[in-house]
Amino acid sequence: MSCKKPNWILLKECGERLSRDGIVPFTRRQLIDCVHEEHPEREEGSLNPIIQGMTVNLKGGAPGSIGKNIFYSVGRGLFECFNQEKHIFLPKENELVQLSERTKYTEDYIRDFLMDILYRRIGLEGTWKGSGKTTSFNLKDEFKGFRCFAERSLPYTLPAGEIISHASDILISNNESGKYISIEIKHRSSVTDQFKCRSYDIFHLKKSYGSNLLGIMVYVKTTTGIRVEHARSLCYFFDHFFGIPFESKDAPVSWDRLLLVVKDFLKS
Repeated sequence: MSCKKPNWILLKECGERLSRDGIVPFTRRQLIDCVHEEHPEREEGSLNPIIQGMTVNLKGGAPGSIGKNIFYSVGRGLFECFNQEKHIFLPKENELVQLSERTKYTEDYIRDFLMDILYRRIGLEGTWKGSGKTTSFNLKDEFKGFRCFAERSLPYTLPAGEIISHASDILISNNESGKYISIEIKHRSSVTDQFKCRSYDIFHLKKSYGSNLLGIMVYVKTTTGIRVEHARSLCYFFDHFFGIPFESKDAPVSWDRLLLVVKDFLKS
């Protein structure tokens, strides 16, 4: 008697079985082979687009599987069963900004994406306000008094005494304690002067705020743009430099080190 279960159910059951067996992450090949163990009649050409449509952070796939958030892609051809607390998910309707295809490859996209990560990892639920450059939220109670802002300015003083402001791509601040985290984002940049300008600003911010300010540079590198090593050498005034390949940015592990240094500073 033939099995009447749809392909996406069989793939879901196989993903759960592989996870129970400790095979995490698993590959497309492992999912398909698992289905074929009991259902060799299910064609590989039909299963592949189903896997695509069942995966939260991948686009396309078979229409009948889209919206069934079962898998999460953690690398090229690598998957885990989706866990909303562990994985970065699409913004909730009416809560977070929805990112359009037109902004997918801009620094604004990376900023909004990182704001989403910060909110889900250290943000206080229900405090998200605004969108894009107006986004802000409170941090969890363990980081009481800190707020996170997109495109927020912080003043610094030049040697001649003139005060000017620098707008951080992301600023985590606590005005009461006078502690700040300034996060700068560069993406696919081919101009070294852009890194030099950021280094100039962080140098003077550090001069003005000392150890009360943590400077972080994030360089999301695509196939174009200057080398990560060259960008890092230009950003030596920053406390931390993170070079993240664009194709890895959707994997939560790519942001773990950044989250760790942010949490360490907030708790210090």
